[in-house]
Amino acid sequence: VLDEKYLYVGNAAFTGIGLESLTITNPNTKLGDYAFANCSKLTTVNLPSDSKVVIGNHTFNYSTSLNQVNNLEFVKTVGDYAFANSKLQTANISEDATYGEGAFYKSSITVVTIGKNTSFGLGAFQNCLNLTTVNMPEEGNVHFGVACFAYDAMLAKIDLSKIGDVVEDQTFYGCSSLKSADLVNVKIIGEYAFSDCSTLSYVNIPVVEEIKSGAFSRYDEYKSAATFSAINLPNTLTKIYPSMFNKCESLTALTIGSGVTTIGSNAFYNHKINKLVIPDNVTSIDNNAFYSTAASSSFDSVKVGNGCTTIGPSGLAFTFKSIDIGSGITSIGNYGIKSNTCTTIICRATTPPTCGGSAFVNTNLTGIYVPDGSVNAYKSASFWSMYSDKIHPLSDLPS
Repeated sequence: VLDEKYLYVGNAAFTGIGLESLTITNPNTKLGDYAFANCSKLTTVNLPSDSKVVIGNHTFNYSTSLNQVNNLEFVKTVGDYAFANSKLQTANISEDATYGEGAFYKSSITVVTIGKNTSFGLGAFQNCLNLTTVNMPEEGNVHFGVACFAYDAMLAKIDLSKIGDVVEDQTFYGCSSLKSADLVNVKIIGEYAFSDCSTLSYVNIPVVEEIKSGAFSRYDEYKSAATFSAINLPNTLTKIYPSMFNKCESLTALTIGSGVTTIGSNAFYNHKINKLVIPDNVTSIDNNAFYSTAASSSFDSVKVGNGCTTIGPSGLAFTFKSIDIGSGITSIGNYGIKSNTCTTIICRATTPPTCGGSAFVNTNLTGIYVPDGSVNAYKSASFWSMYSDKIHPLSDLPS
């Protein structure tokens, strides 16, 4: 028992001793770094109610029998790795609290209840393999640091409508039991934030402004990407980053908002989208952006808006029957339009776009339709001339 006279417990003061229980009575006590680390027999810590106790870095790290901390819900400041590698199974977190990096790293925690206006550092709950439930505050405003729940494969219950406006990099990486992400307040989603979340079947991102590379992708070749079938990218989003939905092989429906200007490489690699309309605001489709060997063979047509100037190599390499390319196109890379079921290309640019030598490889073209006044220009243009017998005026396009 540390009574009222103990205001501070020094760094490593009791590291590795055979202590079995700890009671602190002074509500203003500060516990130094490593103060009770490696106390392998310590099972219970009793903190004062209404306390202002400060818990330092690694204070109880590797206290491998610690399974109960009473009155933790009154503590506002907990340092890095404070309860890492412990047997603590439940934790009630105070409102306005700050928990450091790895605070519960590799602990046995199963249920966490969080107060409003709280913040957690990098990997605070990383590798908590038994964690199933995080109870969020109704008032919200919770911030989770980078990789906060990474590899927590049992985490299934957490109301993400209560978090702040940022999901950091890798926050839920490998959370393979997570089924829903209602991100109503989120404006930024970090790299690989939901990568390898193999049962994530619902995503709502109504105000998102930035989704970084690999956010919903498959990263580990032995894992799976999210399983949602539809995604609505809102008007607030301005760029689709590389590999954002890479190997989301359940994705069949995509809506691209009016703010998106670029679609990055491998963004929808191996999708199963069954209707693709690229709006006029998109200016470029990068390498392998829609490459897929999984797309449905019944896919009818692709529509590329008038604002698109560039289709990169293998940008639209999947199975479809026809494609209508808008008037702004100036460049199509090798394999840019690759579909062995594609029979018709409509190209509305008045000036023939520059094309890689294999731009239409593996197509089965029967007709290329271009503006009436540009037919001769297309028939004589480099690359296009090899298809001269298939080039026709748009006015001849069958209805």
